[in-house]
Amino acid sequence: MISTMISTMISTMTSMDERSAASVTRALLTRPDLYLLARWNRKSALLSAVVRSALFLRSASVQASGAEFCVALAMAGFLGAFAQAYRQVRPRWLACLMASVMPLGLLHACEFAAHRITGAPARAIAVSIVYSVLSSTVTVFLMRRGIWLAGENQTSLAGDLKKIASLVAVPGRRTFFARNVSS
Repeated sequence: MISTMISTMISTMTSMDERSAASVTRALLTRPDLYLLARWNRKSALLSAVVRSALFLRSASVQASGAEFCVALAMAGFLGAFAQAYRQVRPRWLACLMASVMPLGLLHACEFAAHRITGAPARAIAVSIVYSVLSSTVTVFLMRRGIWLAGENQTSLAGDLKKIASLVAVPGRRTFFARNVSS
């Protein structure tokens, strides 16, 4: 019984990878347990929490930095899962748009509420929004190459960092909108 449920879940999750933006959105809305909870991305959550809290520490206060760490840790794993769901959507610009704009509205609404309490300046939230758009775009880029994935396709953080280093080490080898070269 449980093995049948797991195999059905995995086949459903992997079959969605080549769909349109509309079908991915429909799948996310109808089965968030499969596409957001099962693929909650701990790597995205941890990295985002550390970087965002450092940005707020630099531009706001220790209190704002702590609030940002908590908000990012809670939300960024779901944002990584969201990006992973859209990673194979065609056209590629639409995948980036969907992964960058849609979930970030929710993140920044939570962030804004937390920082109204801490009194963080508006410039800190603006820096966070810019970071969000850039990091979401980079996340989709990496996920198209089989890097930074969670769930059934996940690899170790060390393995992902090695792959990222190899992408950086040979500039111009792959462009952002290039075809996926990994399996």
